[in-house]
Amino acid sequence: MSSPPHGFCESIVACRLFLKEVHRQVAALLRSLDGLFSNRGWTPTNRPNVTWGLGPALNPDRWLVDYLYRYYLPPGGARDRISGVFIYLELPEVGGYTSPVCFAFAVKFGQPLVNLDFDKSWETDDVMRALNGVTTPRALTQEERDSFLPGTTAGEAFVIPLCEPTCEDDLQNRIVTPLDVAQGRL
Repeated sequence: MSSPPHGFCESIVACRLFLKEVHRQVAALLRSLDGLFSNRGWTPTNRPNVTWGLGPALNPDRWLVDYLYRYYLPPGGARDRISGVFIYLELPEVGGYTSPVCFAFAVKFGQPLVNLDFDKSWETDDVMRALNGVTTPRALTQEERDSFLPGTTAGEAFVIPLCEPTCEDDLQNRIVTPLDVAQGRL
């Protein structure tokens, strides 16, 4: 450990305040998405959970939220399809992204899901690499689906910059409606 540079403690306070505001904004975005999906009859699969991988150990990489997520079940509680939104606060390590993004997807499974606990059962690297610049739903290849959520028989996904939706109408038009239309094509 070395002596901190001048202004270090003040910077910590400013950083914490900034991160709190980032987290408030992202929480508001997730609440808005929950409401917009709910208006269409979709419900979150695990309402209180939005992140995975934070830890109390002495590993500072686990102290910051890299991404948040939410999965939604269709009206009537059918368990053969889900829609979801992942919010990457840290730049995805693949695909050449230059800003935080929302990765949105709609998938259909070959059989009804028994377990709805998807926490970190997915891997998005291949899909994120392929979808850079795709801002409206695009059909996922079998290989992309298998690398992302195994067991799916169809799926569509897209990525938009996190800061582009600035109000609920934007969320409705850029994420919720496109996912609803994509689900109709599956």
